[in-house]
Amino acid sequence: MLPFGIVDQRSIKIKRTNGVEDHQTLESTPDEVINYDYLVVCTGANYVANEQSVEKVVNIFSKDQRLQFLKSYQDEIDKAQSILIVGGGPTGTECLGEVQRKYGNSKKYGLINSSDYLLDGFPRRAREKAINHFRGNNTMVYTGQRFDPNSELAQEYDFILM
Repeated sequence: MLPFGIVDQRSIKIKRTNGVEDHQTLESTPDEVINYDYLVVCTGANYVANEQSVEKVVNIFSKDQRLQFLKSYQDEIDKAQSILIVGGGPTGTECLGEVQRKYGNSKKYGLINSSDYLLDGFPRRAREKAINHFRGNNTMVYTGQRFDPNSELAQEYDFILM
């Protein structure tokens, strides 16, 4: 479901996306009003899925299209010999941990973060544990550096996870 608009303080207008294949179909989908006692809007994060623009990714409405996109994305990660993760916050470090868990030592790993620390804003001990864990697991950790897709560093990796 995609929020369409708050009608009043107790209801929201939505459009259901089940079976919706494209933007035109979404426009012709009827509105539905849902009443609520409490409304929590969890928007998540905006991202660019490597070669896909945000517009292309957010306009994938059908479950089959989303699964096809994710499968092709996973295939690219499978083929890569080296992976660079951009962002050393909770999402980036968790992503790196999951990739390492799946592929073990079969790939070269890197993590780049613009802050001087991983998990900036977390307790010092948690930050130190994270960086020591990754460095101890054959990962190059680049802190205090902004990611530049045209840099020599970026060219060292087959696949970059933003």
